[in-house]
Amino acid sequence: MFPSSAQSNFDLEKDDNVVSGYRQQSASKWQPDASARTVNGHLQEVGKVVAEYPEGGLRAWVVLLGAWIAQFCTFGYTNAYGVYNDFYVRHYLSPRYTSSQISWIGSTQLLLVLSIGLFAGRAFDTGYFYHLMIGGSLLLVFCIFMVSLSQQGQYYQIFLAQGLGIGTAVGITYVPCVSILSHYFHRRRALAMGIAVSGSGVGGAVHSIMLNRLFYGNVGFYNGVRASAGMVGGLLIIAILLMKPRLPPTSRKHGSTLRDLNIFLKDAPYVIMAIG
Repeated sequence: MFPSSAQSNFDLEKDDNVVSGYRQQSASKWQPDASARTVNGHLQEVGKVVAEYPEGGLRAWVVLLGAWIAQFCTFGYTNAYGVYNDFYVRHYLSPRYTSSQISWIGSTQLLLVLSIGLFAGRAFDTGYFYHLMIGGSLLLVFCIFMVSLSQQGQYYQIFLAQGLGIGTAVGITYVPCVSILSHYFHRRRALAMGIAVSGSGVGGAVHSIMLNRLFYGNVGFYNGVRASAGMVGGLLIIAILLMKPRLPPTSRKHGSTLRDLNIFLKDAPYVIMAIG
């Protein structure tokens, strides 16, 4: 959501192939740069950007496939919330709660998905890709299972597990699994990211059809939610195994979440679009 995570640290610069005190010898090999200053045995940053991107190849396309699967399982799952909302309004939380009250679950979920990117993007830049993906995936599967353990008519249980829990989990994973493509693509970055985020649309369609048939079929709501959690968990394991960061992380001293927020707020058209 925020421009810093996907572009700020990896935009192309001419005649500059140094990143965080390392010089690139090949597409995947790095060695300490001779011009980097050393203080107490640690390299200090002398540059920001790597000038060469694979722009394809087996490794890059495999990472893109992993990002697509991750989008299918995370944002795609939240796109299927309409099936849950319909079931809650018709059966699970009705007539004790109104449709307006129930819709707050999905609204809160989407708010967290998009807003947590401010922090997840910064963590990704500093080298916490696997921490974010594994932690967010575990939280997502756990919260889906918690929905299946909720009791009928208990609004707070659904709100905690689905509104807060799933929203936070998807927000943690959303930016990293898209931003990792900036390690492999520059000229084709828009194409790669477009392909990756299409997974959320396909996931929204597939999850919606699957959940609708499970909830109103012989399987039922509880077992249907558990089945979807198992499928999401299995696919996320595959996605994490396929994705691998390529560039060294940036220093924690280089930028901050507050600085990224200030940059974001200065881009008025983008702010208006995000708020809208």
